Amino acid sequence: MIEFLLNWFGANYPQLVGFLVLAIVFIAIGMFISNVRNRFKKVENTLDELECSSHAEDIQKFKSKEILPCKEHSEIYHSIKEDLARIEGILTTRNPKMYKFSAKHSPRQLNEDGLKVFNEIKGQDFLNANFPLFEACIDKKQPKTALDVETYSLEVLIYNLNLDIFNSIKNWVYNSPAIELEDKNGVKSEYSVTISDVCFILSLPLRNMYLDKHPELKSEE
Repeated sequence: MIEFLLNWFGANYPQLVGFLVLAIVFIAIGMFISNVRNRFKKVENTLDELECSSHAEDIQKFKSKEILPCKEHSEIYHSIKEDLARIEGILTTRNPKMYKFSAKHSPRQLNEDGLKVFNEIKGQDFLNANFPLFEACIDKKQPKTALDVETYSLEVLIYNLNLDIFNSIKNWVYNSPAIELEDKNGVKSEYSVTISDVCFILSLPLRNMYLDKHPELKSEE
């Protein structure tokens, strides 16, 4: 029994560590949000007691949180969000199921199943419409190599998942039935596509689009 547990732990060690890190990050975020919320509540209660006609407009801005959070908290929030996107990107690329949708062709490209999903979600139209946003996000990360671009392409897609531009894709993921995938041995099985799968599928064409505009990063030197 002990040997079985040790073997199982050894085989699943990377995933367990990843999930543990993700759990710690989520707990930290929850504590941070709870602390900020409590501070906002105290400020709001204080403002209720201080409000007068001469300061009503400014106080109302605080109460409606138009000028909150402050720059410091905003930077912390975006930093945590970027860290989460980076962690999810790492876990996504280490998930062997991701490679059901791609093949290594120096560099990695979508395979037939990946292209099928990409076409069903109208991935090229989506990337064309939103490329300026994604390009700016990748620029901000200052990639030095083509591999950096590949990594950051996935991260910026995950980071921006909360934007409305992803609504149609999320609806597709929610409503789409399981698809049939065939492994290298010819064994077929049903698979339910997730939003992480979609981000991975989109990331490879996004990488290509970015490198086409920045050919200097393709250098093999």
